[in-house]
Amino acid sequence: LQVNYSLRGIVEKYNRIRVMPRIGQPLNIFCATDLKLICGFCATTGDHKGHKFCALEEAYEREKLAFEELFRVVESWRGTEVHSCLESLEGAKKKALERVSRDADRVSEYFDKLLRTLEHKRSEILSDLETLKLAVMQTFDPEINQLRSALEEQQRALSIAESFRSLSDPLTFLQQMQDFRERLRVIRETPLPSRTDVDVGLLGLQSFDVKEWDRVRLGEVDKLCAPYESSTYLASLPPAAAPRCSRVLWRVVLVVCACLPALNFLPFQDKVVALSGFSLPAPGEIVRSGSDLHATNRAV
Repeated sequence: LQVNYSLRGIVEKYNRIRVMPRIGQPLNIFCATDLKLICGFCATTGDHKGHKFCALEEAYEREKLAFEELFRVVESWRGTEVHSCLESLEGAKKKALERVSRDADRVSEYFDKLLRTLEHKRSEILSDLETLKLAVMQTFDPEINQLRSALEEQQRALSIAESFRSLSDPLTFLQQMQDFRERLRVIRETPLPSRTDVDVGLLGLQSFDVKEWDRVRLGEVDKLCAPYESSTYLASLPPAAAPRCSRVLWRVVLVVCACLPALNFLPFQDKVVALSGFSLPAPGEIVRSGSDLHATNRAV
């Protein structure tokens, strides 16, 4: 096909003409007020209404002269000074970032150490409390088990008593009576802890509020300790009741042994009446008697 060069020239010329992006009209007017290329539509309406306009050739000559002046301004701009200022700012920025990074490392190291200290202290205090639990169980469990055994023995003794109290056969009754007396002996020989001992054991465990630790400084975290140490608690407990009452108990036993021979001269019924009216003092009374005796000996 033959190329239409006339049409081609018109198209290329039109393509070289810039148009307004939003309106689509060719930019063929120069606004001397805003120093911008505009279209005919914008010259009559919009932001350029009332401005001064000129032809493109005239605007070209004016802007050409302005360009030379502006070029000299740009060329003479303080580029060296700006470069120096830029280098100073970049150097200051680098130093500031390095300082902040060092501070961040120190803060991270501080909190890592603090967390390790807190975790170590947490484990240490919880370990102390577990030790204290063991100490409490070792303190109370023996007497608790002993008293439970005594109660079980009492129930067995009562069961035996109910089973043979109505027996009429002398041999069977005496055999059951012998077993009953043995169980009664075990019950009577079971020492009872005094109320003072129990109260002292509880008083050794003070009330503690973890909020009291809020007053501790961060640098003194390693000084945190359990509200009560197991060794201190054990030291606050009184001695066992059995050793304190042993002397008094032996004296009671000696008195009983001294009185038994006199029973041989009494009739059988009188022996039963005499033995039924005799009873050992309660363990609490024995403990108090032992304490009074101990206090008297100290006073002497």
